[in-house]
Amino acid sequence: MVTKLKLRLWTPILGLAFKALIFFALFSFMTASGFSPLAVAIFIIGTTILYSTPFFNLQSVSIALVTLILISVAVSEILFTAVSPLWLSIILTGLFFIILGIKNVIFLHREAWYHILYFGLLYLLLITFFLTEKAYYFFFQAVLLGIVSYMLFREFIRITGKSEDKKRERGFAGLFAWILVQWSWVVALLPLTFINAANTAILLAYIIGEMLHLEVGKTRKKRDVLSRITLAIVLLIMIFGSAKWSI
Repeated sequence: MVTKLKLRLWTPILGLAFKALIFFALFSFMTASGFSPLAVAIFIIGTTILYSTPFFNLQSVSIALVTLILISVAVSEILFTAVSPLWLSIILTGLFFIILGIKNVIFLHREAWYHILYFGLLYLLLITFFLTEKAYYFFFQAVLLGIVSYMLFREFIRITGKSEDKKRERGFAGLFAWILVQWSWVVALLPLTFINAANTAILLAYIIGEMLHLEVGKTRKKRDVLSRITLAIVLLIMIFGSAKWSI
């Protein structure tokens, strides 16, 4: 009986792992081909089919899926300057695995898993933001970062199921995106390496995101807010203290 129960629990996970391996193969093929149009098309179609099977709950994490595909196709070559192709493939595959687990309602604690998914995607976007040349494309990059963070945060609020006021939800998501873009712009002016700049930006994104989420969910507590502010101050001090400042 116990063995059968374990098999029933592991079967869906193994199915997700198999799909994740196919995603890994598709991404590796695309990068090996030098991002040829045919390979990109195969990757996008294949990833969409993997996500859409079985055909239910398609809108659950659709924004996260689109963001993952955009990162894989559009900015992977930029990320290769900071992360080896193998490690980036593993990271993207892990995020795709989480997307499938949330969409197929296999993970029980969806909010915790979406935390990992959301901040993982946002962290990759921030690394890309600080790696690229901003002299000519800063406005476009800032707008793109704001739009993606807005959509992801709205999806996060929807997944947690704690928001009943759609207008208020949009307002908080817009506020989060605006603060993140402004903070990233300030950090970009500092003589920090790209990794420390990304760490600083994702830290604030986490703190602001958690505070706004608590407010939207009507469960805000002073102790929660103070603990996050304290954590932010400590980690910021650690980041700036350990940073190798460059001019």
